[in-house]
Amino acid sequence: MATDFKCRMCGSGDARREVAVREMMFGTRTVFQYVECAGCEGLQIDRIPDNLSEFYPDDYYSFSTPEGSITIKARVGIFLRHVQRRAHRAGYHALERLLASRMGPIVTPKALAKVTVSPTARILDVGCGAGSLLIELRNAGFLHPHGVDPFLPRSISYPGGVRVARAALSEMRGPFDLIMLHHVFEHLPDPLQTLRECRDLLSNDGQLLLRFPSVPCEAFDVYGADWLALDAPRHLHIVSRVGLESMAHAAGLKISSWSQDSEAQQFWGSEQYQRDIPLFDKRSFAKDRSVLDPARLQEMETKADALNRAGRGDWSVAVLQIANP
Repeated sequence: MATDFKCRMCGSGDARREVAVREMMFGTRTVFQYVECAGCEGLQIDRIPDNLSEFYPDDYYSFSTPEGSITIKARVGIFLRHVQRRAHRAGYHALERLLASRMGPIVTPKALAKVTVSPTARILDVGCGAGSLLIELRNAGFLHPHGVDPFLPRSISYPGGVRVARAALSEMRGPFDLIMLHHVFEHLPDPLQTLRECRDLLSNDGQLLLRFPSVPCEAFDVYGADWLALDAPRHLHIVSRVGLESMAHAAGLKISSWSQDSEAQQFWGSEQYQRDIPLFDKRSFAKDRSVLDPARLQEMETKADALNRAGRGDWSVAVLQIANP
């Protein structure tokens, strides 16, 4: 057991146990030690590797350039969707129905399902990779989506005004009405500092949306070191609600909502790891959809939904706000 343990989430010096976790996304099978905190039940990698960048190869999925960037046709659609939203808010139902007949009803992107945000809000997606979510938001009628990712090879500008900055979060200029970190928080070497930087960039009534793997959960209890979401060594921290509350308080934030949206991959991915099949192996369900019976996949999806309702899923969604604006 690590004798110099200090939880980077809640500050406790009391370690419960160590877990030896293999790198299994790409299948190097290099072993990394994780420590479970007795104070908040969170998990953290014992030593952050000096060569961590080597575990994010150039073909890492979040760096892939989005398909179907914003064409002239798409920009016309963006304008019409914006008109449709304005008509909806203003009560111009005939115009709204006309546009809906051509474009379909207004659908809030899944990424924003837990927050209420105006189409004119300034939105910042932190750790956004090449910006696929920003493209989706812009096409849905949101006018000011911005992205930042310090690990991009270069900044990217898409037609239609969407820009992804290759920069540190501290270099961005606010205020933003919504800041999002979708499965980014677990990759951060200093999550508390990131929360502080986000607070400084939020508008007084702004929202911070975090989506991340979390404990305690059924999948970690069942699969242990083979739990897919441990994703050694890229996931440096697996946060509990107690741990996030501790960091939020220290950063001048408060949790306004907490829910779960875990999916079936917590089961099929972890069971593959138990059979020594890496995530990106040709035998993996991620590569070959025929390896898993559809009825079995449906069972997993149903179980994931039940665990989410019971608070035992392995992915959580937290919305934070400034504690004393």
